[in-house]
Order: sequence, then C-alpha cells, then structure tokens
Amino acid sequence: WCRLFRDNNFTIGISLEGSEDLQNHHRPGKRGEASYPAVLRGITLLQHYRVDFNVLIVVHDDMARHAAAIYDHVVSLGVRYLQFQPLMNEGNALQQRYQLSADNWGRFMIDIWRQWRKRGDMGRVFVINIEQAWAQYFTHISATCVHSARCGTNLVMEPDGKLYACDHLINSQHYLGQLANNTLAPAVDSATRLPFGIKKSQRRECQRCSVKIVCQGGCPAHINSAGYNRLCSGYYSFFTEILAPLRAWPRDLNGLKAWRADVMGRFSG
Repeated sequence: WCRLFRDNNFTIGISLEGSEDLQNHHRPGKRGEASYPAVLRGITLLQHYRVDFNVLIVVHDDMARHAAAIYDHVVSLGVRYLQFQPLMNEGNALQQRYQLSADNWGRFMIDIWRQWRKRGDMGRVFVINIEQAWAQYFTHISATCVHSARCGTNLVMEPDGKLYACDHLINSQHYLGQLANNTLAPAVDSATRLPFGIKKSQRRECQRCSVKIVCQGGCPAHINSAGYNRLCSGYYSFFTEILAPLRAWPRDLNGLKAWRADVMGRFSG
C-alpha cells in the first residue's frame, strides 16, 4: 500500500487524538483495544516509504488544557503537517456526549499558536489553521470551505452514489443527485448556489467583526438555532492573536513580499 501511495503521489490523512492516552481512551479499536500502537505503526510505515501525510486532530473539551503537550508529542513523532478541526455536534459525538465550547476552542488554538512560536517551528512544522489564515490575509482567498466567503465546493458522496453539498449537512435540503447522473463541475455550481453557502458570511455580526477577513462566518454546520456560530468567540480570539503580527502590512502581493522579507531577514539573522 505504501508503495502504491508513494508512486501515485497520494497524500494520506491520519486521525490522531494527540497523545497515546487520549487516543486509546477516545478512539479505541473495534474490540476496545488500544489503537495508538496501530496509528504509530502506520506513521512509521509512511515515513519509511516517504509517503506524504498530514495529521488531523479533532478538538473537544477534554483536550482543551493539553494543547502544548499534544503539539510537542505529535511533532516528536516526526509529523510536519498538522490540522486541528473543532468537534462537530453530530453522529457519535452526540451519542457519547462530547462537547466543545467556544472558549475552549479559542484557548486550545491560541496555545497551539504560542507553542509553535515558542519552539521556533515556523518553516519546519506547518499548522494548516495558521498557514491558511495567513495566506488568506494577503490573498483574500481561502483554501478551505469553512473560511471561504461562500462554501459548497466540498462535496461528499455516499456509498450509494448520492451527492451532497457538504459532508456535515447530509440531508434533503443539500442533496445534489446521483453521481451517475451528474458531472462534478455542474454539481459544484449547484452546491455553491444553495442558501447555506451564500449566507454564511453575510450574517449581521460578521459585518462589523475585525477578523471577518479570514473567518467569513465559519462553518454553517456550527450555526445554532439562534443563527449564531457557536464557536464565534473562539475563532475571534484565535484569529485576533495570529493576525496581530501581520496587521502592519497591506493585504496584497506587495504586502506579502514585504512581510516575507522581514520574516526571512529575522530568521537568517
């Protein structure tokens, strides 16, 4: 499998809870056994065969106080590409009563940011949540649907061939039809015209927010019954802190070049 992945330029995503204890407790194997050893073997194999991979860590309240330790542990495994995703209140998360508060989401991500800076890992370890926000500051374009001004480009296909506009909104309102009867480009066009993706960044509270430039309202699946993103204050805290070093530069190509020259100058010095 690793040779196949390498020879065909696959990038593999690995879900990891962040530490051995957290992994074994929250993500046991099918028979209740510890799953961390299997994940570690997989990472070791991918590294041995030089297969590109990144690690996805889903954040919930039980992890909020352990951000720095989680970061240090994952990086110690040789992982260089990390992404942190907030818990979605759906499926097994609801059944097992997992939660994630806005305060804990913001606190966790700020602690990740501070640990990344403290260790001097810029240019060595790529935290996608930080890298993409910085890129969006200068380019005005998001690489993710979550922080795009309009979403609907991240389609999902069920095993029976049904296409939906979002992998967190699999219901009749977001059904696009059967893949056998569609081509992907028209399906994406249809998805981006649905109200959920158009309205996400148009909510009133977003228009006066200083971090809208990189947040754009977040994920529609996080919007509560009152019409607010339940992680709003967490995103605000995180983005406010990580954007502070960029605010002195204009949001254009010249600003990006000047910022990069400044950063590279400080690192080379």
